[in-house]
Amino acid sequence: MRTSIDPEAVCYPSGRMLRRFRAFCPDGKIRAGRCGLPNTWFFIPARLKANGKTVTGFLMQADNLGPNEGEIEFCPYKYRKNHTAFGESV
Repeated sequence: MRTSIDPEAVCYPSGRMLRRFRAFCPDGKIRAGRCGLPNTWFFIPARLKANGKTVTGFLMQADNLGPNEGEIEFCPYKYRKNHTAFGESV
């Protein structure tokens, strides 16, 4: 696996975004960032730097149909600032 994430124990007891991760971004590159504790069963809030800008979003596991099966993916929040740092159009 080319992506990784630190264990949840790193965040306790404060719950801050202290965990490090490496994940696929929408532009296909693997980037490192910080994440916190899961807020639902499927998603983990996260942030990373892309092209000099901090982008917020969430982490999830890639589906079984794509080339990155089982890897961790970063999905930017489309309604937040800097979501176009990966070259996506609004």
